[in-house]
Amino acid sequence: MVNADHTIIITLITKLELIASIKSQQKINISTLEILNQGITTTCRRTLYDKLGYKGYSREDLYNFMESLSNDSFRMLRKYQNNTNAANIEIMNKLKSSLIKAKNNLTTSIRETYICDQAFVVKLQTLAVTIEIQINSIENNSYVESLLSSTCDLSTVSENSTSIADQ
Repeated sequence: MVNADHTIIITLITKLELIASIKSQQKINISTLEILNQGITTTCRRTLYDKLGYKGYSREDLYNFMESLSNDSFRMLRKYQNNTNAANIEIMNKLKSSLIKAKNNLTTSIRETYICDQAFVVKLQTLAVTIEIQINSIENNSYVESLLSSTCDLSTVSENSTSIADQ
């Protein structure tokens, strides 16, 4: 694994773990990666900063951040999907695990925080389903590739086919 990719993956894991750690009624400033507890101070601060044009405080910023994290994670997972180096496999498994935890938190704690905004909740659920589909796609692709790369003795297949046909 190239050092630059290693740094990217560690950064992705860190941010995904942060998303996974958000509790119900907590919000995140995407710009500073600061988790904010629910309260009047947080509400006023987020509203004021959002109105002043500061990025990182809105629901849409959270959604875009998570979507970008998942896209970058899948890019790395696909890039190193067939890598056989044990250290690379371990870090890629950690990346996938962190992505799954963040995805699960979209439909639990983060969903609970924004439950009054049904349109946003549906958007989060759709993103979670999209992430799940892509994870399954990577896992299924790995399984198919392992089947295709395994050696198969065609003479045995032919002999077994003949014996079955004779019965």
